Amino acid sequence: MPLLLKKRTGPSVPASEGPMPGPGFSAEDVEKMNVCQALQRHHDAALRQARDLVLRRNGAPGIHALLTTTRDRITTRLLDVVEHEMDRDGFGPPPAPYAWMSLGSAGRREETLAGRQINIIVHDDRNDAEITTPKHNRPPEAAGGTNGPGRRTRSTPYYRELSQRMAERLSAVGLGACETTGPFSPRERTGSVEDWKKKIRESMHLGRGPLRPSDIMAFADARPVSGDQRLSRIVLNELFGALRKNGAIIKGFVRSAILFETALGLFGRFRRETEGRHRGTFHAGLRGWTPLVTSIRAFSLSHGIEETNTLLRIRVLREEGLISSGMERDLEDAYLSFMNFRLFTQTVCREAEEREAVHVNPDMLDEAERQRLRASMRTVEAFQKHMYEYRYSGGRRKGKGRVHE
Repeated sequence: MPLLLKKRTGPSVPASEGPMPGPGFSAEDVEKMNVCQALQRHHDAALRQARDLVLRRNGAPGIHALLTTTRDRITTRLLDVVEHEMDRDGFGPPPAPYAWMSLGSAGRREETLAGRQINIIVHDDRNDAEITTPKHNRPPEAAGGTNGPGRRTRSTPYYRELSQRMAERLSAVGLGACETTGPFSPRERTGSVEDWKKKIRESMHLGRGPLRPSDIMAFADARPVSGDQRLSRIVLNELFGALRKNGAIIKGFVRSAILFETALGLFGRFRRETEGRHRGTFHAGLRGWTPLVTSIRAFSLSHGIEETNTLLRIRVLREEGLISSGMERDLEDAYLSFMNFRLFTQTVCREAEEREAVHVNPDMLDEAERQRLRASMRTVEAFQKHMYEYRYSGGRRKGKGRVHE
C-alpha cells in the first residue's frame, strides 16, 4: 500500500517535489524520503506561523494548540511510515495493539518552539507468546521491557525497534528527544501494559521500582497521541489509583513544590548567579515557570485532579473550591506571562542559543518586562503559601482571597 494512502488520523501531507535520490534507492525508499521531507516542511511552516503569532503578541494558548496539533499529526503519520518500513524489512506488522504517549510539556499540550519531547510506548501483550531464556543467556536486546527475570514477549524487540526508528524520524523533521535517563531513556521507554503497571506498583508501593519521584510527576502529565487509547487509559488508571493510595508520595510532591524557589529575592530584587559563566543572571525556567507548573501539578494531584494541562488544572481547582476566582485569574496571568516570555525568547534566538537565552540578565529587560516577571513570581510564592496553609490546616479552605492585590 502506498505510504501516503495509509492513514490513521489527520489531513494528508503532499509528497515532496525535491530532487530524486541517486541510484541504490528503491521506489519505497524514495517515497519514504518524500514523506519525511514533506512532514519536515509541514513542521517548518507551523514554526514560522507560530513565530509570526508570537511577534504579533498572540496569546500562548493558541500557539500551544497550533504546535501540539501539528506535532500530533506528524507523529501519527510517521508511525504509519515506520510500521510500513518495518513490515518491508521483515519485522512484520505490529504484533499487538499499542499506544504512543507523550509526557512533559507535550503531554500537557503546552508545546513551544523548542520541540523536544519525551515519548513512551505501551503495548498489549495479553495474547503475546512469551520467550523464556535463562537470565545469564539473554541477548542484549532482551534487557529491559521484561515481565520478570529472564522473561520477555515477542513484542519486545519489535517495539524497541519501532521506538528507535521513530526517534530518528522525529529528529529528522525537527522533533528531538529530551535528554533523559532511567525509565524514559531510549532503551527503557517501551513496555507492555503489565510492564508499566509493574513499574508503577514497585515504585509507589514497594519503594524499589525504577520510577523516581520526578519520573512519577512527569508520568502524571502523560496523554495518548496515537494508537489504542484503551491501553494508555489502563496505565494511567493504575498511576492515578496508586497516587490516591499513597499519601506519602503526594505529600512529598506538595512539600517539594512549596520549597521550589523563584528568582525573586528581598525587596523585589532578582536573585542572580554569583559566579561562573552565567554570573549576574537567573534561570527563567528553573526560577520562573517551572515552580509555577510544578506547584499547580502537585496541588492538583493532591486533590485527585487528573487533568494535565496547566490552565485547565487551574480552572478545575477553582471549580472544586480549592482556590478563589481571584486566585484563578492571578495564576492564569502568571502562566501566560511566563509562557509569552518563553516563546518570545525562543523566537528571537536561534535554536543553538535557546539554552543560553533562558539565563536572563534583568538589566537587559525593560522596566515593564521586569515588573511582569516580578508579579508572576509573587503569584507563585503566594500560591505556594496557599498550598502550605491548606496542607497544615487539616484540609480547611484557607487563603481563598486574591493571591495579591
